[in-house]
Amino acid sequence: MQDVILPRFGAVYTINPQINLYGTYVKGYNPQTASALANPNAEGPFDPLENDMTEFGLKTAWLDGKLQASTAIYQINQKNTLYPAPTADNADLMEQIGKERSKGIEFDIQGQILPHWSVIASYAYNDAKITEGGNNEELNRQKPNAPQNTANIWTRFSIPSGKAKGLGIGVGANYVDKRNLSLNQNQTIPSYSLLNAALYYTIGKVQLQANFNNITNKTHWVGGYDYIRLFPGALRNLLFTLGYTF
Repeated sequence: MQDVILPRFGAVYTINPQINLYGTYVKGYNPQTASALANPNAEGPFDPLENDMTEFGLKTAWLDGKLQASTAIYQINQKNTLYPAPTADNADLMEQIGKERSKGIEFDIQGQILPHWSVIASYAYNDAKITEGGNNEELNRQKPNAPQNTANIWTRFSIPSGKAKGLGIGVGANYVDKRNLSLNQNQTIPSYSLLNAALYYTIGKVQLQANFNNITNKTHWVGGYDYIRLFPGALRNLLFTLGYTF
């Protein structure tokens, strides 16, 4: 049994009705997963996962809230992260990294271009490096499954009047940068871009929605441990939803 003090701090400063500044600090402490602790082939025991995050940001709203934008910078320090490190003799072997540091910046913007036309876009840069590892080859290497760049955009237009009133269409795309797949930097997942679309039809408080995901049927991978344990992303698919607003 171990006692840990986990401080959390946060503050918001309003410059004017349109601009708010904020800052947060959070400390975390978690035991490793039960599967890693219980598997003798993982070659534990392993120390708990410890981390702390510092973030500063700016949030703005303009034109009576029709245009909103935010940006944030952050740094996350983490130690004792577990990563798969399989060998020919032991596929379940785990390696505990001494220290990692992730720092980056995020941008978000959403706007009501016209009363029935909106746009949402975001971008994030994440420099996630191993700063203390079991060997020198791992130092200053981008963390596994941590893309440096990601971006998203989505726009929606709804027909305001006439026989087609209530009908809407949305189009968007998202991009994910290439990633290291494991501590072995030679194993990487390629970057990918996906194109998506949606149709909406609103009748009173009821909305029917059809989402067309991965329109180009792009083969892509969303994560994994190594080349024989990859997580494939969904191919072209269609999703119907029915919603009701109370």
